[in-house]
Amino acid sequence: MSEEECPKCVVATAMGFILKICGESLSDKIDCKELTGQYLRGEINADQVVKKIKRAARNDPELMANLNEIDRIRKTRKIES
Repeated sequence: MSEEECPKCVVATAMGFILKICGESLSDKIDCKELTGQYLRGEINADQVVKKIKRAARNDPELMANLNEIDRIRKTRKIES
């Protein structure tokens, strides 16, 4: 199945990567487990999750570049630009 056939799959995968980055690189700045739980329970949406994670990562240019690229994929639902 190609990404065009499953845009929700692309979004879900992108969110998985964003949350993984949170847990691996930002756990000292933000409660990534709680944030993931809130997202999975539907208490906050994907845009709110990304905003909170980007806020925590704002002082790390390399991490921000990775988050921005993954967020672009999430929003466009396309792997390549």
